Amino acid sequence: MTPEQELALIQHASSRLSALRAGETVVFDRCALDALAHAVVAAESGNPAFTATWIDRLRSETMPALGPLDLLVVVPLEDDLTLIDDGVRSTDAAYRAAVDRTIRSLAAELPNVLEVRGSRSERVRRILLEIDPNGDYATN
Repeated sequence: MTPEQELALIQHASSRLSALRAGETVVFDRCALDALAHAVVAAESGNPAFTATWIDRLRSETMPALGPLDLLVVVPLEDDLTLIDDGVRSTDAAYRAAVDRTIRSLAAELPNVLEVRGSRSERVRRILLEIDPNGDYATN
């Protein structure tokens, strides 16, 4: 990925959130934080395209893009979360671990973050405990 592609992903995520109607409950699998984390890892890995200026710009676009989120659920890498080589996502374990650490580090700077672990059913159960009957984050 290039910085421009990561920026496009962040802007796309932001536009999807801004298009939501009041009271609408939506679950997204990914958000702008993912793109920022990949960019940060690319910069830390020495990719010359991801300059400090680009990282600052991506960060400045990402943080406001996360504003409309009521809850950010982080699912850290665990052994049961295998990734199939689909030609799109990296299957490199070290890279995936670096992105995972970066997502968790960036998420720690945000309000309303819930980290869930365990089996799929355990993770869903934990999330549902945090959501009230109206679909709102109960501890909000």
